[in-house]
Amino acid sequence: MVEAGMTAGSWVMALIFVVIPLAAYLWRRGTGPGKMVVFCGVLTALWYVSQSTIHAASHAFGYVASGAPVASLQAVPDSWEGFFAAGAPGPGLTGTHWQRFLQLAAPFLIDGALLLLGSWLFQWRHTISPFAGGLILTLTCLRSVFDLVNSYAAGVLRGTGDFQQLFTGYPTLVVHAVTLVLILLGLFLTWSEVGSARPGA
Repeated sequence: MVEAGMTAGSWVMALIFVVIPLAAYLWRRGTGPGKMVVFCGVLTALWYVSQSTIHAASHAFGYVASGAPVASLQAVPDSWEGFFAAGAPGPGLTGTHWQRFLQLAAPFLIDGALLLLGSWLFQWRHTISPFAGGLILTLTCLRSVFDLVNSYAAGVLRGTGDFQQLFTGYPTLVVHAVTLVLILLGLFLTWSEVGSARPGA
């Protein structure tokens, strides 16, 4: 399996789908300029560290959940350099057609679950500090939307990564439809939370 990795286009996507919504959320929560820069820096660093780790750990979960025979699992990449590469090798797919599907699709199923978790956690938005709200937004909605968009773009535009394998081995129209629904759900939840953010709430 080959991951999408980070490219120049990925950094543009990170700015659009992570940094700008995070800054908008913190600003709408009444965070001052100095704190906002520090909070954005810290939360973007946490996003960076979590991005490939959660993606790789999700593949590992997919292997375990599928019950496929696996010689070894590696949730954390050998090197963070692989995160910046156009592709980083992962374990090969094993088992039946549907076991391989679960191994490939697990990161995106986890992304969907994280979107729902973020939506649930924001029920308590009135008791969450701006930093904690930004953390929840970053690790659930923003990280998931970026993972979906970056991986999907790698499959569609470059013919690499998990989506390239999903497109060639499974019903393409269904893969496109489910992915686009998850991306739209993530964007809706992100902008709903940014839109409802208020100072002290």
